[in-house]
Amino acid sequence: MYQLLGNYPERVGLKLRRGLYFTDINEDFPQAIKAYIQALQFAAQEQMHPLSDEVIGIKIELVRCLEKANNPKNAIEVCESMKKDCMDWIREHGEEEGMRPMRTSLLGWACKIGTRLGDLYASPYVANAEKSEENLVWAVETNIKERQRREREGVKEGEGDWLDHDEFGSQLECTVFCC
Repeated sequence: MYQLLGNYPERVGLKLRRGLYFTDINEDFPQAIKAYIQALQFAAQEQMHPLSDEVIGIKIELVRCLEKANNPKNAIEVCESMKKDCMDWIREHGEEEGMRPMRTSLLGWACKIGTRLGDLYASPYVANAEKSEENLVWAVETNIKERQRREREGVKEGEGDWLDHDEFGSQLECTVFCC
């Protein structure tokens, strides 16, 4: 995340750096959460796409902060919202001309978020094995279906790369470990 700070408008980047500082260096989770929320508000004011990698990255950092603060229920809430937003966009726009790169990106994020949700639901603070398994199975099945579709139909123009074998392997490893 630190390398990507240059991809943000100045005031968004400043709040993101502040959030990272209070998450990783001088742990003050309420200050970090406040900074991430302000970064998201500024991103909206700057008209950054709410599903861009940069905005999703801010939300991922917020989730990481919530986890470090032992607040998995709020982390789950943020993840569930991100996964829903990604899948809603794919259902509404995923087949439109010129939207293949965005579809690939959002489906990849949804799979990664689904895996993270599996971890969060499996944590001792939540201990919801059913929701954990549901999310992990969904993430792995979605990944496999996308791989099979690409093998069957070929990679469509503009789609870009799918999750590589290492990413998929770590997803499977998490699934085996958590369930």
